[in-house]
Amino acid sequence: MIKEKYVLVELAQKALQRGDVDKAVSEYESALKLDQSDFNLHNTLGDLYVKKNRIPEAIREYSLVAENQKEKGFFLKSVALYKKISRLSPDMPEPYEKMAELYTELKLYFEAKTNYQWLLDYYEGKKEKRKKVEVFKKLLNLEPGNVDLRRKFLQMCIDGGMQIEASSEFVKLGNELFKKGERREAVILFDKAVQFNPGSFTCYKGLGKCFFDEGDMDKAIQLFKKTLSLNPDDIDSLAFLARCYCRIELNEKAIDVFIKILNLEPSLTETRERLARLYLRNGAIEEAKTEFIKVVNDFIFRKEFSEAISLLEGLSGEAIFDYKMREKFASVLKMAGEKRRAVEEYESLVKNYEDNKIYEKAIKALKEIVSIDPDFPRSKERINELLKKFLAHEKTEKEYSLKVKDDDGLEEIEKLLKQGLVEEAIKFLEGKEEKREVEKTEKSNMADYKGETTDIKPKLKVRGNEEGTKEFFDLGEILKGEMDPFNQDGKKEKKNLVEEDKFLENIFTHFKENIEKQIDSEDYSTHYNLGLAYMEMELFDDAIKEFQKASKDPLIKAGVEKKFLDYCNLIGNCFVKIGLFEEAERALENGLGTPGYEAKDYISLKISKGIILENLKNYQGALRVYADILSIEPENKEAKEKIKELKNK
Repeated sequence: MIKEKYVLVELAQKALQRGDVDKAVSEYESALKLDQSDFNLHNTLGDLYVKKNRIPEAIREYSLVAENQKEKGFFLKSVALYKKISRLSPDMPEPYEKMAELYTELKLYFEAKTNYQWLLDYYEGKKEKRKKVEVFKKLLNLEPGNVDLRRKFLQMCIDGGMQIEASSEFVKLGNELFKKGERREAVILFDKAVQFNPGSFTCYKGLGKCFFDEGDMDKAIQLFKKTLSLNPDDIDSLAFLARCYCRIELNEKAIDVFIKILNLEPSLTETRERLARLYLRNGAIEEAKTEFIKVVNDFIFRKEFSEAISLLEGLSGEAIFDYKMREKFASVLKMAGEKRRAVEEYESLVKNYEDNKIYEKAIKALKEIVSIDPDFPRSKERINELLKKFLAHEKTEKEYSLKVKDDDGLEEIEKLLKQGLVEEAIKFLEGKEEKREVEKTEKSNMADYKGETTDIKPKLKVRGNEEGTKEFFDLGEILKGEMDPFNQDGKKEKKNLVEEDKFLENIFTHFKENIEKQIDSEDYSTHYNLGLAYMEMELFDDAIKEFQKASKDPLIKAGVEKKFLDYCNLIGNCFVKIGLFEEAERALENGLGTPGYEAKDYISLKISKGIILENLKNYQGALRVYADILSIEPENKEAKEKIKELKNK
């Protein structure tokens, strides 16, 4: 085909040498049928059409070449071709429109305006008002702040009976004047905008802003409410309404509006901070604390550690700044690399915890210090001392939430300390505390189910805020205890299976409700541990929900925690367990498509994907996945075995 094209081109050139233009045109047309992408031929053919006075065909060919030059970024060459077209057809508006756009791209605004002016005169002569308005809009885009030009355009819309466009321009012009501080003139324009289009929420919003700036909160509130009746989810109007309420100290109403804004857009950190400060002003300490922690987490997610530190420093003198906030402050200092200040803050926490006989937390804070400064003076001795104080305190306590028996572990801790095994003693202590909290929760939940009351408030304790430690609590054991009330003494007989299943279902439903009440929606580590427990109990739907909640941890998005791939893998495996292989594959692909990890980090996901593809009978796809794993880790035994199995099928 290419050979035939060049033969035709050669024939055309010979025809031109003989002066046979018609024959040359015919040969070029035939050549272009074989290759429409040869724009040099299109240009040549256009020139020949001009010679034969076939102007429409010439314009068609030049237009094709001009658009091709524009696509390639050769704007000046494209302009030259459109100029050629405009000379061939002086009353044709299209080339002027194209040249105006190209000059705008080239930032040659004077030339662009000249072409737009030609178009305005042209459409004025043709009495095409709507076309004239469209051109004027483009001209306005070159000078958006030109109020006089905008006034002319506005009058043009009114003369053309274009009410919606006129209203929109009144709003734009009103906003321009509002920015310049000419509020009274802006109010007049916004009022006119309402007259032309009463259903436009932007008119009322503009008026609301004017009255807000004038200090007339009653009128402003009325107008923002009108705005929101037309567009309930307009965040800008909601924000102004909240500010109005704050100005006249209707704090409860302001809080309601801020909550709505954050439900629509949770990432608005400034709004969340305003909500937190309102809570604090109203004495709602716990609510304020929750929101401030979210604000700090937002800063951490964006790695804006200085903003987080500044916020927490500003709160340090408030009643809200309790141990939890101080721990957060120390953690942020550590993440920001301010080691000295972080150590000082943790030291202060150690002292306060020790003074209040909260020895477990004192030990954890001291371990944080050691993680920052391994050579911290007397760290081992101090941990040893704190462990001894903890033991003494435990022995003198009169009431235990966990009854002390032969297996209470205190003797074991003493024994480990005498042998100098401090780390082992700490681990034993942490396990003991974990078990204690689990049994507290178990006892409380069972009492609630039976309609009894208890002084022990159920509270799940999750270990793992320190770097380098795994987060875990044995919910499986809790649930086993919750769901086996028939065998508490090893003597009671079970009821018939139907009654037992119903009873167990009621217990589990009640237990889940209690758990949900206890866990904060942003307690991501607990959601993760719940997912593991549900998975162990083969409650895969519940496990998936918990892992999805856990995967929203801002620290994961910030790259501080590298757990997202694990969550995707766990979710995928849960879907596999309930036979939803396509959903499982999507969950894994979500992880595999996430950047920021090393190639070897994706291997476990790839193994899971291979297994899913096998279940879907896509053996070739599975082989490719396993081969990909071997390209990353040539000695991967699981991938080798899988390939061997598939080749034997």
